[in-house]
Amino acid sequence: MLETLSLSGNSLTGRLVPALGFLTSLRHLDLSQNQFYGPILARINDLWGLEYMNLWCNNFTGRFPDGIQNLQQLKVLDFHSNGLSGDIGELFAGIRNVEYLDLSYNMFYGTVDLDLENVSSLAKILKYLNLSHNKLSGGFFGNEIVQLFRNLQVLDLGGNLVSGELPSFGSLVNLRVLRLGSNQLYGEIPVELLGSLIPLEELDLSDNGFSGPINVINSTSLSMLNLSSNALSGSLPSTVGRCIIVDFSSNMPSGDVSAMQDWGASLEILDLSPNKFSRSIPDLTSKFQNLTSLIMKNNS
Repeated sequence: MLETLSLSGNSLTGRLVPALGFLTSLRHLDLSQNQFYGPILARINDLWGLEYMNLWCNNFTGRFPDGIQNLQQLKVLDFHSNGLSGDIGELFAGIRNVEYLDLSYNMFYGTVDLDLENVSSLAKILKYLNLSHNKLSGGFFGNEIVQLFRNLQVLDLGGNLVSGELPSFGSLVNLRVLRLGSNQLYGEIPVELLGSLIPLEELDLSDNGFSGPINVINSTSLSMLNLSSNALSGSLPSTVGRCIIVDFSSNMPSGDVSAMQDWGASLEILDLSPNKFSRSIPDLTSKFQNLTSLIMKNNS
């Protein structure tokens, strides 16, 4: 009759025993932060009533066993920081009702440009999706799939090999965090990511190949913006909204930095190094009273 089993934060080791599959009343399973190793037990898919499964920070390896579609009640699935592998598309095809999915820091491969039929049911339910620091490649989610993520609040694909241009994010009206840094994305940054159409609070597009100018940032919710290490050009934007942290470093913008005089007073950290800015730095002492870090090295 056991419903909750939590062994997290110990130094337990070894493989999972098949008897785990007999705990058919189990709803909450937390084995995180231990030293379990080997493949994930196939019998774990017999726990049909499981709502929460957390195995993060262990040494599990191999593919997730077939049969995950049996776990229809599962809402939280957290496997991050293991050595798991397998095609991400095959795993997505079996997951149905999960709201929180974290597979980061593993070795999953394949593309997130999935077939609509394999991801449509999951996309409509997901609120948190973290696939960062795997071996994902190919294109980004297609336009039709992105439109299905209407409940998504956090999307993190950082540290992969995802390539191509970004689609429109206008339909993601609940998105608060978007992290796509350290990939191979290119093209212009969709304007809605810098506007007030979606309630973004954190945007990380660093270390990609985005190009073109950033004319204005008028989001009223964005507080952390990292556009460093791209190929952005043009002048500084006329406003950065209510951003607290702004990183434009290692791009190709030019001109003077006088636009900073009209930026919001909430800035605490600003990095404009190294770029091609010239002329003199405007007086920032009266307006930017919250500024703690100003980096403008290697300019002109």
